[in-house]
Amino acid sequence: LGLLDRSDGREGAIDFQRAIGNAGMRLFGKPVEGLSYDAEANIQFGDNNTRKHSAWAWAVRADYVYEKKKVQPGGHLGFAMASGESCTGDPSAGEACGAANSTEFFNFYPTNHAHYGFVDLMGWWNMRDLEAGVMIAIPKVLKKLEVKYHFLQLHKADGRWSNVGGVNVGSGWD
Repeated sequence: LGLLDRSDGREGAIDFQRAIGNAGMRLFGKPVEGLSYDAEANIQFGDNNTRKHSAWAWAVRADYVYEKKKVQPGGHLGFAMASGESCTGDPSAGEACGAANSTEFFNFYPTNHAHYGFVDLMGWWNMRDLEAGVMIAIPKVLKKLEVKYHFLQLHKADGRWSNVGGVNVGSGWD
């Protein structure tokens, strides 16, 4: 899968220019009954407002559902990580990170809601997410009831914490 984002200006900063390319791959399958896996990896390259851009992100997840009973229990385990950028100033105070190169993963189409929860406080950039969950299903009665736990961290502790829309929520400075 390949994507290219090109921008020649934006509101309030008409001199802003971006040309970021992304190459990625995804593997998924069901090797045995009840067990499924999903893995995705992406690398990025290009220019981000006159800075050389080089970033990466990946995610893996395994699910198991015991499907041979009327009540079907299951669980999953996953991990996702995306590169970030160290900041020399305080990004939560509106100060720019100011790094010489752009290394924060660029989330082309931020649809992270299904992955990171209802509050959408974590975008797929400068992040680590360890996820575990349990579920139960009762065919024709209960499609699925699931409980998930996410342990979220900043990949670069002195970098930005941005929500799914790219708005700064905080930083390692907070």
